[in-house]
Amino acid sequence: MENQNKIPIDIRLLLLDPRNPRFVTNLKEAMRRGSPSLEKTINLQYSIRKKIKDSKNIKLLRKSIIENGFKDLDPLIVKSIENSDKYIVIEGNRRIGTVLEILDDRYDLELMSEENRRTLEQINCIVYPHDVADDELDQVLGIRHLVGIQNWDELQKALMFASFYEENPDVDAIATSFGHDVAKVNQYIKAVALYNWILENTPYADTIQKNPSLDIFIETCSKKYINEWFGYKEVIDNRLNPIVNHPENVEKFAEWMANDIIKSGRFDVRAFNSILATANADYYISRIENGETPQQIQGELTTLQKGNWIKQVRGAINSLEKIKLEDVENLKFEEKLLLEKLVKSAQGVIIKHQKLVA
Repeated sequence: MENQNKIPIDIRLLLLDPRNPRFVTNLKEAMRRGSPSLEKTINLQYSIRKKIKDSKNIKLLRKSIIENGFKDLDPLIVKSIENSDKYIVIEGNRRIGTVLEILDDRYDLELMSEENRRTLEQINCIVYPHDVADDELDQVLGIRHLVGIQNWDELQKALMFASFYEENPDVDAIATSFGHDVAKVNQYIKAVALYNWILENTPYADTIQKNPSLDIFIETCSKKYINEWFGYKEVIDNRLNPIVNHPENVEKFAEWMANDIIKSGRFDVRAFNSILATANADYYISRIENGETPQQIQGELTTLQKGNWIKQVRGAINSLEKIKLEDVENLKFEEKLLLEKLVKSAQGVIIKHQKLVA
């Protein structure tokens, strides 16, 4: 692919790709296969450009282009549009979006030299024909970002892996294709499936969709005790239908997430997983149902655990005091020093703690 000839294309003929995972605004919509119509793609250009403009690190890219002109060190990849003179940008959306913003900003253009401005007029691109399969282009895009040039964030990776799973539900094969860990790929796919299940089977879809982030679902699917509480073991088919043996628990989880979104908060998945690992998990879950947060309960548990640890240290010191003197005398000199050091260290920790809580 990299050896294909580059063709100079007028910047105004390049359309940003609504299917690119960077520009997702609705995760369920993003999971649909196939490219949108030309009319819809054109109508989405403004919103995509705004998303690029607001994305992190874009100011550095913009500053670089203004100062140095557009450099095509990393090739742009585009796909021709049937019965049109326009092209969809497959690889390089951030750069093209930034160039378009500069061209529409008279102040930015005035800062550029004439030579650098000329680099924005036509962009060298590798062109794929309009009839090339989306899957082939997805794989090109996925490999470059998952193991190469610019790493995508967790959301973008999850959507990419899920789209391949829809075509071929073989996690091992997908992971091998991208050089990724099988368990991690499975976690991404499970996260997308869980998200879709919550949207389709709980009354909290509208609230959760207002915050289109998969990060919390990806983290959730990595937690052993939450998965056990859900009864969530696997995704069963290429339509991303998950096996969830305790749907009532998933609905509770969705409710808590929705409540936190309304309050502009974030449900603490790590704290909740720790709570589920305790012997009194049902009791603590009832407290969450009554309005307490996992963070509050975990703080209480941490304090209890610290208290138990101190009791154990005291018990160890009492045991040491009961050791017979002749047993200590039989120890080697280095062992005596180590024993003395351990006792003094434990006593010091307890004294320090007593001063703090006094």
